[in-house]
Amino acid sequence: WWSLDCWSPDCCPLEGRELPADPSPFTAAATYDGIVALPDRAAVEALLEPIAASNGGGRMEQIVAAKQVLVGDGAEMPTGTRVRAVKRALFAAARNSQQTDWRGVTEQELARLGAGLGLISVRDPLWVAIDTGRIDGRPLWRELGRRLPSPHSAPALFLFGWASWRAGDGTLAGIAAERAIESDPDYSAADILLAALAHGVDPRQMPRLRKRSA
Repeated sequence: WWSLDCWSPDCCPLEGRELPADPSPFTAAATYDGIVALPDRAAVEALLEPIAASNGGGRMEQIVAAKQVLVGDGAEMPTGTRVRAVKRALFAAARNSQQTDWRGVTEQELARLGAGLGLISVRDPLWVAIDTGRIDGRPLWRELGRRLPSPHSAPALFLFGWASWRAGDGTLAGIAAERAIESDPDYSAADILLAALAHGVDPRQMPRLRKRSA
């Protein structure tokens, strides 16, 4: 470690001083701030490792069917009403994400939420709400990003990455954005996040997003 206030080679050699053995003040400070120290980048990447469906390709079929219900014709409930319903469900799930065990989410609900995130009219209000601090939802976005198949996982991975970036976790944000691009190479929102990371944009100084007026 190095001290930014010390220029004497006697107490602060150029090569730095060895970190004290754990438990160290560094580890204690990180734990107090709620930061989990992982051993390496591979351990961070593992946080977003995909979770395969037990029913094979059935999850993709369920998402396609759920999306047809949201945007298709001929259903009993009007399209606009269905979209608003899934938007409300996603907002509620994001708010409750810290207290919910997402491993118990049914495949049908997973498909419905994934199909909703695939709509720009649903994703953008969530994006703005995350950016302005109204919601966080990282446990939800992480779980959806891991369980939804490509390309449907891209929106959840992007929202997880954006929330992580705003929280100051640039490493995890970058991994999430890269995974989103791997899921859907044309997912331009993830490119915006990658550009912010590449240019070293400070999330504390970046102006907050605003809902565009009609």
